[in-house]
Amino acid sequence: MTLNERAMWAMGNADLQWYAIQTAPQQEWKAHVALGAINVPALLPSKSRWRRENRYQKAKKRIRYALIPRLLFVGFHPGRERFREVLVGHIAQSVIGVAGVPAAIQGRTLAAWLRQVGAETEAPKEQRHMRTGAEFAAGDKVMVIDGALEGRIVDVKSIRGSNARVLADWMLAAREIEVPTMMLEKIQ
Repeated sequence: MTLNERAMWAMGNADLQWYAIQTAPQQEWKAHVALGAINVPALLPSKSRWRRENRYQKAKKRIRYALIPRLLFVGFHPGRERFREVLVGHIAQSVIGVAGVPAAIQGRTLAAWLRQVGAETEAPKEQRHMRTGAEFAAGDKVMVIDGALEGRIVDVKSIRGSNARVLADWMLAAREIEVPTMMLEKIQ
């Protein structure tokens, strides 16, 4: 069971109060692991995206990104908060609160917010073959950026592998045409 899965399971425990903590820049993953090592339920809201590991590789890999940089949620039982351990161990820089008092969040509220923002979601496999930053899904309107249909706006009907079936006006009629996903870009 991963650290986030363990935290999601603990979120169902009505006894736990959840608090937002802020980490040093780009240290949220290290802090997440460190909190797991001292048995503190910690949740790092994240999403996965298909990205190249570096500019020299053509193949894309599914990479997880923090949904909100520098932010983690930790769960404590009321009256048994371990803020000193978290702050003194340089795991976190601060606990987010109001007027100097850490603000507690109910597990149900946090779980509802995570569902609303789409945390812990995996990027669809079809996006692996799409241009980075221009990903789309079936039902979206996209622009053809290369080929005979260049500059036309079309509707995506379905996606299979590296090709998309689109509905386009072609030769005076609406037709379903198969186009490589690398030649399509989502309209903002």
